[in-house]
Amino acid sequence: GVFLWMLPWIFINRRMGWSFFNRCLARHMRLYFLLGALVNLTIVGFTIAHVPHMTVNDVFFRLVDVVSAVANHLEDALINCALLACVMCLYFYRARLIGLLGFDHMLVRAELRDILTCFVMHRFDIIEVCVWKMENMPFGFGARSLFVRVCLGYNEPQHSRVRDDCRSTMTLRERFVVNYDPEDDTQRLSLIVKQQEVVSGAVADLAPAAGAVVGGVVGNIIGVDTPVGLAAGVVSGIGAANSVGPEIARVDLSSAMINRLLTDAAGGISSGVRDVRIGRTVAWSEESFTRIDLVPQGTCWLRLSRVDDAK
Repeated sequence: GVFLWMLPWIFINRRMGWSFFNRCLARHMRLYFLLGALVNLTIVGFTIAHVPHMTVNDVFFRLVDVVSAVANHLEDALINCALLACVMCLYFYRARLIGLLGFDHMLVRAELRDILTCFVMHRFDIIEVCVWKMENMPFGFGARSLFVRVCLGYNEPQHSRVRDDCRSTMTLRERFVVNYDPEDDTQRLSLIVKQQEVVSGAVADLAPAAGAVVGGVVGNIIGVDTPVGLAAGVVSGIGAANSVGPEIARVDLSSAMINRLLTDAAGGISSGVRDVRIGRTVAWSEESFTRIDLVPQGTCWLRLSRVDDAK
């Protein structure tokens, strides 16, 4: 019976010849399966009639037992499949979920490659991120206090000094030293221009707790379970806390672009302003920096280099 159902796939997809038979079979596929069902029923009836100790009732009740067993375990199987699908979705879309909560950096600073390599740090290089200035950024209603947030891989997010009275241009002339794995193509360097808010850090820290309280109260009012309301309130509070400081513009550099900028900067070091921390000399001029477009608008003058290149 199985071979009979597989005949159309064998003759049509395998292109074994018999073009006339293939055309007729493709045009009359419904009739073929109807005839196949009749042939299978005839074979089953012939088998039941000639095999001793087998009746139609026995076959029917055996089928009922199989269907009943499948139905009894179907709910548990579907629940397990749904849990597995949820876990897979959380894993593959973890970056987007973290972004929805307002986080722009990694929360869990470990991956499978770190576990397999026993957290060896030899693969990391120390690089320097030099930010000269930001130009042609979106305008605000007036003068703003802006700062730059730098995120890269496992490093803690770093912040520049706050510049006051900024409109569309901000001069930084600041440097950030971070760890970077040139072989890890999942890393991303993010430079985010944010506006400093009047809301203090203490208020931002209290936002998740306040969200939990409000979520629990609203949940009881609308008839939702208290744990569900608390969880929704905490998530809303975390998102609100991490949204403090509106984003003005940003740029995200892939690992390939980071490696290219490091290669371009390894050719030589110009004379200019000297950094006492690492003995580095860099000229704050257009010749020493690369112009990169910001999103939604604006430009950033950036320079990346390895700290070892300066020794």
